Amino acid sequence: MPRDYLTIAQVGLLVLAGGSFAWLTQMAGVLVWPRGLEKVAVAAAGQAVAGFAEAIGTADEDRLRHTAALAMHESWTALVTHQPTRPRPNGSLSRLRALNRELNLLFASVMNAPAIGDFSLAATADRARLLAPRRLTPENMRNARTPIMSR
Repeated sequence: MPRDYLTIAQVGLLVLAGGSFAWLTQMAGVLVWPRGLEKVAVAAAGQAVAGFAEAIGTADEDRLRHTAALAMHESWTALVTHQPTRPRPNGSLSRLRALNRELNLLFASVMNAPAIGDFSLAATADRARLLAPRRLTPENMRNARTPIMSR
């Protein structure tokens, strides 16, 4: 920057204005789609668990189990590590955590599928896809706490 006509204070204000604009641009997504990154993470986990359930007994089973485990870890990290410790009880973060917990239980049940006996992997895959927030409206997300499977 040429120093002939700008003072140090003016340069500082220009840098502050540029940083503020960059921060506002980065945070604009929160206004457009609140909890969007968390929803995407849970949706990816749901798709990965569904893919793993459908791959049981195939050559891709190990690879898709690893993919589902990583997706579950990433969604849990997005929902817990980077969030407040105690979210609002009926807020979207709490509902996403409940969906993620149910996906974890589905993932565990698929991993134990041979030991369970009468267990429908196709129904589990459908349930995991249903839990993906992209397919759920806010109304359905409030009612998403249904039993995983009937035994």
